[in-house]
Amino acid sequence: MTRSRGRALALAFALAAAGCAPSNRLGLQVHLERASYTYRGEALEWWAGAPAGAGRDLPVLVVLEGDGARCEAFSERRWSRFLVKNTGRFVLVRPKTLVNATCEAAPARFRALDFLHRVDELGAIVAAVRAAHPHGPLVLVGHSAGAHVARLYAERAPEEVAALVDLSGGFAELSSVFADLDAASGAPARFTAAANEVRSLAGSAPFWGRTALFWRQMLGSGVGPLWESYRRPCLAIHGTADRESVPFAGVARDAARIRAAGGSCVLLALDGVGHDTLGPEGFARVDRFVAEWATESSTSGREVR
Repeated sequence: MTRSRGRALALAFALAAAGCAPSNRLGLQVHLERASYTYRGEALEWWAGAPAGAGRDLPVLVVLEGDGARCEAFSERRWSRFLVKNTGRFVLVRPKTLVNATCEAAPARFRALDFLHRVDELGAIVAAVRAAHPHGPLVLVGHSAGAHVARLYAERAPEEVAALVDLSGGFAELSSVFADLDAASGAPARFTAAANEVRSLAGSAPFWGRTALFWRQMLGSGVGPLWESYRRPCLAIHGTADRESVPFAGVARDAARIRAAGGSCVLLALDGVGHDTLGPEGFARVDRFVAEWATESSTSGREVR
């Protein structure tokens, strides 16, 4: 981090600590906080934005980023701005995960990480966040592959998760997404051929910037049927112009299948938007979803935790 960025970030936290919190798209003043958690003996962090003067029962939203071949280093400047801009009538949490901590500082270690460790790590994140914010319902907000981390964790610990938000993740494991990418591109089974290749390799073999094990876990995560069986509040937001990451056509098809099976996930299409649904438009919809669901739950007397 550069010295100027460090000063800007320190100023943001100093203003928050002094009660001079910056305001955002909703006109809310947002206080920033950061705290630590430990996973695999590593000291890591989670960052959060909370509306100034808010009560203790606000929903707690944990944002889980995508994953893949590209290094996703944690930019303190970017994510502090993200928290200020997108915090709504909830506490918004962004963990600085093991993936973030290693991809630049220890690239060999990053490349060796499997995919499913993220479900285990999420348990450590949730425990640390809940120690600080124990009262409001927990909502997991996953972007891209992070949505499937959220769904796998909700299956493992259903009593902890009140609702899910799927941002550009779709409803299928990677093998199905690869088939949709082949169909969208018109290429002769390019992605399906890659999937077949990775299945034939030793788990530790390097492949697309990670290991064969990483990609095999994503290809066969089994998350597809789990979206179909989910019955708690669930919002999926997907851009209609997403054709090169998780094609919208396949997501719309899977959403219809989920509706027919009685699943609770509702698909909201953002016209002309691509794979990046982490912006203000997406979070305005998330804020509305959380507010409407929390209001309905409180008036009906249903438990929202």
